[in-house]
Amino acid sequence: MHYAASKIAVNTLSIGLAEAVLWLLSPAASYTVGAVLEVGGGR
Repeated sequence: MHYAASKIAVNTLSIGLAEAVLWLLSPAASYTVGAVLEVGGGR
């Protein structure tokens, strides 16, 4: 069970990271200056 839980956390982190990158590449982020994005993977 420990192994499965660690895989879920990595998958959640990668999804959060992908969403952050997609947002940064979108026009919605064009006025974002000096921000820190925290990607925590839902924990």
